[in-house]
Amino acid sequence: MITISGEAWQWLMVGLDAVMLYGLKRWYHGKVRSAEEIEAIQCYKISDDLRSVLQKQDDSKLPYACIEGIVMPTGLPLHSHFDSSEKGVIQHVQFVEHKSKRTNGYWSDVKNIIKDITRVCGFVVVDRDSTSSLQDAQVLVEVLEPLSAEFLMDSLPTTYDQYTPNSDTILSRGIDRIFGEVSKGYQETEKMLLVGDRVLGIGQLMLIGGKIMLEAPSDNSKHFILSTLTKKQIVNAMKSEARLLKYAMLISGLFGSVLLVYLLRKKIRQLIDNYRINRMYREIQQQRELRHRQGTNLAGSSEDDEDKANSENCIICLDNGREVVLLECGHVCLCVDCARALPEPRKCPICRGTITRYVPLFRP
Repeated sequence: MITISGEAWQWLMVGLDAVMLYGLKRWYHGKVRSAEEIEAIQCYKISDDLRSVLQKQDDSKLPYACIEGIVMPTGLPLHSHFDSSEKGVIQHVQFVEHKSKRTNGYWSDVKNIIKDITRVCGFVVVDRDSTSSLQDAQVLVEVLEPLSAEFLMDSLPTTYDQYTPNSDTILSRGIDRIFGEVSKGYQETEKMLLVGDRVLGIGQLMLIGGKIMLEAPSDNSKHFILSTLTKKQIVNAMKSEARLLKYAMLISGLFGSVLLVYLLRKKIRQLIDNYRINRMYREIQQQRELRHRQGTNLAGSSEDDEDKANSENCIICLDNGREVVLLECGHVCLCVDCARALPEPRKCPICRGTITRYVPLFRP
C-alpha cells in the first residue's frame, strides 16, 4: 500500500486547486462570453423579412439568431390535469414526498421524487402582433427538440401547486422517528407552456422546404434557449452566474495562494536549516580534526577521565562527543552526525520536543 506524507498531500492539494482554478476560469469566461453574445445577438421579427434574410444566406441558415413570439400548437394541445380550460404545448408534472431524515444524529429535510413526467406536443412560434390564430399566421417558426433548450423548464408558469400534509397517527410518527425517517407530506405541481404564451427563442434558424425552423446551434459552445423570460432577464441571469463563478474563482485562488506560500516558506526554512546544519557540521569536523592533531584523545588518560568522556558521548551512536545544543528545549545529547540524520519532523530524543534549530556546543 502506497502511503503519502502530509507534505505530499499539501502539494497535491495545491495541484488540484490549480486545476480547479483553471476550470473555474474557463467556465467564468464562457459565461461572460455567452452573456455578451446573447446581449449583442440580433432579434428578428417573425415575418416575411425573416424568410427573405434566410433565402439570401448560402445555406439558408442563420447560425445564431433570436426570435420572439407567441406559442401555437400544430395539432391537439395538451390539457391541464387540474383545469380543463388550460391548454398548452409543454406539460411538466411532478409528485414529491417531503421527508425529515436523521443522518449522523441531525435531522434534515429531503425530497423523494415519486413521479416526474414531461409531455410535449408539436408547436410553432408566430408573431405576437400579426395574428391571434394559427390559421391566419403567414410566417411560422417550428421549434425542434424544445426539451433540449436551456431556461425552459425553470421559466414555465405554474398551473397547479398543492401540498397535502401527512395525516399519520402519533404512534406511527413515533415509530417513524425511531427508524429515523418521517414523512411530512406530498406536493404535486404542474407547470405548462400555455397556448398564447410569449416565448423567446435563441438558436440556429434554417429554411427547409419553405418552413422556418429553430434548432440547437451547430456550434456546441453556443446556447440553445427557449424561455418565457426576456432577453434582458436571461442576460442578467448569466451575468449573475458569472459573478458567482468569479467569487468561487477568487476563493479558490486565495486558498491555493495561501497554501503555496505556506509550503514555499516551509521549504525555504528547511533549506536554510539544512545550510546551517551543514555549515555547523563542517565547523565541528574542523574542531574534531584540530583536537585530533593536538592529541586530545583519551589514550593514556585515567579511568575517571575515560568514564567522564563516555558519559559525554552522543546518546545515539555512543562514539562521538555531544557537539550540538537542541533548541528550543536546550538539551545537549547528540553529535552533529546524528543530528543531521534525524528524520523529519525533527524531535529531541530526550523530551520529544520539536527541534527548531541547532547551535554548536562550545567547550572551553
